Amino acid sequence: MRRFTTSYVHRQQNLLSEATTSTFEGRLIFGHLSAAKCARRRIFFILGLGTLLPWNFFMTASLYFEDRLNATERSNGTLVGHKDYFKSWMTLLSQLPLLLFTLLNSFLYQRISEAVRIAGSLVFILLLFILTAVLVKVHMDEDRFFSVTMATIWFINSFGAVLQGSLFGLVGLLPQKYSAVFMSGQGVAGTFAAIAMLLAIGSDADSETAALGYFITPCVGTLVTLFSYLLLPNLVSKHCTTTLSTVHSPKFLILQIIYGYFVCLSMSYAPQ
Repeated sequence: MRRFTTSYVHRQQNLLSEATTSTFEGRLIFGHLSAAKCARRRIFFILGLGTLLPWNFFMTASLYFEDRLNATERSNGTLVGHKDYFKSWMTLLSQLPLLLFTLLNSFLYQRISEAVRIAGSLVFILLLFILTAVLVKVHMDEDRFFSVTMATIWFINSFGAVLQGSLFGLVGLLPQKYSAVFMSGQGVAGTFAAIAMLLAIGSDADSETAALGYFITPCVGTLVTLFSYLLLPNLVSKHCTTTLSTVHSPKFLILQIIYGYFVCLSMSYAPQ
């Protein structure tokens, strides 16, 4: 009887120990999954921020460009300068590549991998903003500066269209909560640009100093976005990876094109 009672007690203690261990392990696994979900949400927020932050800051520096293009020349008896038609050309050369490359991206997704399109676009945008920041301290004639600026605007929006279209395709294949986080990041990008402009006005900084801040900030933001995207595969589960490898439906691609185009169109006509 004593042996039976002793063995029964030992079995109960073992079962209690196993239950406690499994509960502890379950809490650890649940905590790990919760931390991974929070990290993924933060990354998608940063990705949303990185899609619109560079161009928002570029548009905020319009006064700097107008100051550098302030000289005028006489044409047909009237004084005309690059400053007079700078915004018109900026709008045209920002919206045209946005439309063309968003359409092109909807056909290239099967031939060029998502990682190449997103990471490559971020790298080229980073290089273009580094060039723009360097040109702040480089003196050149107005015609050449105008041409370089227009080319920069074209390429920034070309790579921005590929980046934004690819990220919308990625987010569209995930649960809706990631889309909400991604859109929140895009909204914060405009807020940061407005705050930067207010700080520049409040500090009475000259146009060159303010422009350096406008161009260096997107460099940092693009770097953070690139590193965040590179960390994303380590935080995505096998189920998400299988989902992301599915083919985009034509209906979703059409919606992606229309949405991406009109979002950036509204940015260009936002009050400066």
